Amino acid sequence: MRALTLWQPWASLIVFGQKRVENRPWKLPYSMVGRPFAIHAGLRYDDEAAKQFPDDVAALGHLGRMHGAIIGTARAISCHGNRADFPVLQRRWFSGPFGWMLDRIWYVDPIVCRGREKFWTIPEHAIGRIPEHLRAAEFEPAV
Repeated sequence: MRALTLWQPWASLIVFGQKRVENRPWKLPYSMVGRPFAIHAGLRYDDEAAKQFPDDVAALGHLGRMHGAIIGTARAISCHGNRADFPVLQRRWFSGPFGWMLDRIWYVDPIVCRGREKFWTIPEHAIGRIPEHLRAAEFEPAV
């Protein structure tokens, strides 16, 4: 299973909040469309996010400060370069240049491990702690 490291509070806004768009400077790799991946909360904290979305970040409480661990799983179902391509309630989260629409977001008990850039392979000691049904590649194809 692959993982993606996100700075906080972005990781928690996805796993525990309402954010369903992940912004990246690169397109979603075709091989990852519809595939589950783990969300890793990195060690860095983006203070600008707290200023841009103060109510959302405040609602997270201590969950927005988890770091250095896998905290959830998600599936990217599409990639867009235009805010209008997202559902109305998700458009506020798009900052581009590419936004990935996420679904099937689940919390997992934190699994401490080191993050990396881009997609990376979860270490052996961590993979077994993610429930099988959340890492199974047999999800039905994205629409």
